[in-house]
Amino acid sequence: MNILNFRSSQHIFNVNESGIGRTVTFMSDMEENSTEWGSLKVPSSELQLKNLLSCGQSFRWKVTEDTQPQEWTGVFAHHIWILKQEGNTLFYKVYPKNGDNPPTQHHCIHLLQEYFQLDVPLTKLYQEWARIDTKFAKLLELEHCAGIRILKQNPIETIFAFICSANNNISRITQMVEKLCTFYGEKITDLNGKVYYDFPLVEKLQGSEVETNLRAEAFGYRAEYIRRSAELIVAKGDITWVNELKKIGYEGARKELQTLIGVGRKVADCVCLMGLGYHEAIPVDTHIYKLGKEYIPQLKETKTVTDKVYTEITDFFRTLHGQYAGWAQSILFTSSIRTEESAWFEENGKKRKKDCSELIQKIKRLKTT
Repeated sequence: MNILNFRSSQHIFNVNESGIGRTVTFMSDMEENSTEWGSLKVPSSELQLKNLLSCGQSFRWKVTEDTQPQEWTGVFAHHIWILKQEGNTLFYKVYPKNGDNPPTQHHCIHLLQEYFQLDVPLTKLYQEWARIDTKFAKLLELEHCAGIRILKQNPIETIFAFICSANNNISRITQMVEKLCTFYGEKITDLNGKVYYDFPLVEKLQGSEVETNLRAEAFGYRAEYIRRSAELIVAKGDITWVNELKKIGYEGARKELQTLIGVGRKVADCVCLMGLGYHEAIPVDTHIYKLGKEYIPQLKETKTVTDKVYTEITDFFRTLHGQYAGWAQSILFTSSIRTEESAWFEENGKKRKKDCSELIQKIKRLKTT
């Protein structure tokens, strides 16, 4: 058995590596105030913050562009976190709710391990996917596809965040999730001139007043979806019902989630993958649909994602990429959106350059008349 020893300034921990799963044991030799920088050794091939925290899995992270290295501030596990990465080291600061004791370094490392699912050996998975999938192999050359894991998030938050995602973009979803937290979440604390809030309890999202307020904040039809789904979740048993979904298997959990208002198959798969721990769940949006048509010749003539087409795509990728097919899908998805972004900037950059050139010529003509 291969034993990997990672060391930080406060901790030594052992990783017993055995196939896909790894057992992680933490040993702390020092407890400190967690508002100081702590550190955790994580190979950069296993985690890249700049790629992962901007790819549309979580909508609670914001980057400070003027720091080197970049610092990311976000909320998970009821705390505010500031993260930065230098080489193979992840640095972190943690701020608890007002009045709470700061978490120990040991507890911080446990939360980070769980949130980033560091027990999953991403490098080995990348290598295996590249071996069996020539299209995926090409992605290993792209910087923006490195170190993308699946975050293990609060399932309640993923349900409502991805209800907000319908016909939306990452920027607007982020704004909506922020508003849900600000209006209905419990205050965590003030930090650097900003007040941070936890994601609200489901019961806080019930009632006609919530729907009215959210409509006034430009949530549109999603306001009704949020209110009605909150009421359904409470009626089904609230967090007890949600936790049961982790135990009934992927297909059962997906079908149960689809009984909520505004939760179709794609949103249900997002929640299964990022909130319930079903690594095989594959959300199929327009990006994955287009990629599916490249992999599956008989889909090239299809025009829309019917339930049959959706099943054909997910079954194909699960067969191809295996147990962690949902993780592979997230990398394919990120590659697709980054490629589209690059194409947009290139096209608009050429247009602006042309417009500037025409304006300069116009000014020159005016000067000669």
